[in-house]
Order: sequence, then C-alpha cells, then structure tokens
Amino acid sequence: MKDNKRKIIFVSYLLVLSLLFISACTDKIASNNIASKFPKDEEGYPEQNYAMIDGEVYEIEKKEDIYGREESDTPDEKTIDIGTNKDEVEIVLPAANCCDEWVISPKNDVAEKTLVEFKVRGELKEGGPSACVNVYKVKLNGDETIEFKNVNVTNEEEYEAKKAYFVLKIKVKKEN
Repeated sequence: MKDNKRKIIFVSYLLVLSLLFISACTDKIASNNIASKFPKDEEGYPEQNYAMIDGEVYEIEKKEDIYGREESDTPDEKTIDIGTNKDEVEIVLPAANCCDEWVISPKNDVAEKTLVEFKVRGELKEGGPSACVNVYKVKLNGDETIEFKNVNVTNEEEYEAKKAYFVLKIKVKKEN
C-alpha cells in the first residue's frame, strides 16, 4: 500500500513539473515570435516608429519625425483600419524610454498587458530607447476604435486631458 501511495505522489509531482515546464515554454515561444517579427535597429532595440497588430507590422510615423517633438493638444495622428473575426486583438508597441510611453484609452477593454524584452547587442543605453515592447490584448465588443496616446507619463492628467506626442487609432471592423 505504501508503494502505491509513493508512486501516486511521484507521478503527481512529475505531472505538475511537466505542466509548469510546458507553460513556461509556450510563454517563451510567444515572446520569441514577437521579437522575431517586430522591426529592430542594428543593435537589436525595437524600432520606435512601428506597431504590430495581430502579427502584421505597420509603420506609424517616419523615423525622422519622432525625435525632438513637443507634446501638443493637437498631436499628429495615424489611423490603421483592420478587420478581424476574433474577439481579441493583440497590439505590440515599443516601450519608448523612461518617461514617454504609449497609454491606451480607458474606453478600451484591455484583457492583458505584458512586457517583452528584446536581446540587444552590448550594454543597455542609459536614457535611450527601451529594449522592451508592450503587448496589449484588447477585447472587442463589435466594431470599435482602439486609441493610444504617446505621452510623457510623469504628467498626472487623466487620459482625455493628456497632451500627447502622437495618437494611434486602430479602427477594428468585426468580420463574421
């Protein structure tokens, strides 16, 4: 009887370890997929002027236009139209730097937000771009517009009052 209990405990232990290993591997595969598809500069940093929506890469602004700009009540804006039959959209945006980042409108229903770090050559640049991208999984309730502002996060205003460097709108048409 003791041998059977030991075998059951041992098998249970192996099953739990196997499940943990498999879940860790699938997270790593998803991270590697994002890192392999998202545009990178020569040192491996995510390019700051691109977004990835459901695996498709979109240029959201010209590289020369993203530096030295000021926050504004009327910032530059880009609208991307997509169609999907899914109930959720995955949006990948560069994490920018320590003060500036993409902030999603509170009107949108975020199911999950994660950070994926890219491997870069050499040491991380202090005060430079982030080696990470933010991955948003946004739930859809039919046709809708998902809106992000690129802002200085040290400003405490609510989303609607925030001045922005840039606004990204993703118009989603729900397909059947």
